[in-house]
Amino acid sequence: MMVQVDATPDGKILTTPISAPKESGGRQRVGLLGAIQDGIAGGMEEADALVKLSNGYLFLTPAKRRALMEKAEVSILPDEGIAKLVVKDLLQKGDRVVNAFEGKTCRQMNTRVETSAGGIR
Repeated sequence: MMVQVDATPDGKILTTPISAPKESGGRQRVGLLGAIQDGIAGGMEEADALVKLSNGYLFLTPAKRRALMEKAEVSILPDEGIAKLVVKDLLQKGDRVVNAFEGKTCRQMNTRVETSAGGIR
């Protein structure tokens, strides 16, 4: 299951399921009936676990912020006016965090995290 997690400026967490869990046979059901048949309650528990994991990336401790800055690969994209910080293995092995900043103001535009939880990627 893929879930998009956004944080509003006031700290409210917004969760949007992007894909449903796959059946054991590999076929993915679609639509409302498919969501009901796949057991949406189980999917929401999974989503809640992913939200908790994502909070670890959104609300970094001071030590993790230092680690992010020490491990980050910085790239400047002058044509797009963007600076990017890319960090691998920040909170767990295999994760990848990309922070994008507006070049002129250094205002953070977004954060993208690629990680896995409980065997889900």
